[in-house]
Amino acid sequence: SQQVSIDNVNWAASLTISASGIYTVYARFTDNAGNTSTTTRSVSVDVTNPTVIFNTPAPDGSNGWFRSAVTVSAGGTDAHSGVNSQQVSLDNAAWSSSVTVSGDGNYMVYARVTDNAGNVANASRTIGIDSTPPLTGFSLLAPDGSNGWYVHPVMATPSGSDATSGVASQ
Repeated sequence: SQQVSIDNVNWAASLTISASGIYTVYARFTDNAGNTSTTTRSVSVDVTNPTVIFNTPAPDGSNGWFRSAVTVSAGGTDAHSGVNSQQVSLDNAAWSSSVTVSGDGNYMVYARVTDNAGNVANASRTIGIDSTPPLTGFSLLAPDGSNGWYVHPVMATPSGSDATSGVASQ
């Protein structure tokens, strides 16, 4: 007979190891004369994807915006086989250990982390950069007096715009 076990107590004709971990698998063989031999083998199983972490400095602007170029790298953890590689990309095609995002706009940054077993985790994050101050101005009625003077109360209303992150308040 041929039997296997992962605890050297409960034996079966076959077994499936479906949880991540490092196991000692025992195999026992008995011939027709009653002779028995046993062997062991270490089996490493990792069925869990690693986790992805984006490494960025804290935004230097308000509401999560950056006001200058930012360098992004990927980090990750893996509880079973360990992390093998961590990469980032701006186009989801060319991968490197870090990317620098610059210029006003919203950018999608992609990250992937591969563990030592070959499991891959992917993530993406939007990075917003706005280094340009808003355009400012006033909304005023034309002067109603002479030589550019107002002779009645004047209501001044600010008017501004920002093409990237928008105007926070007026």
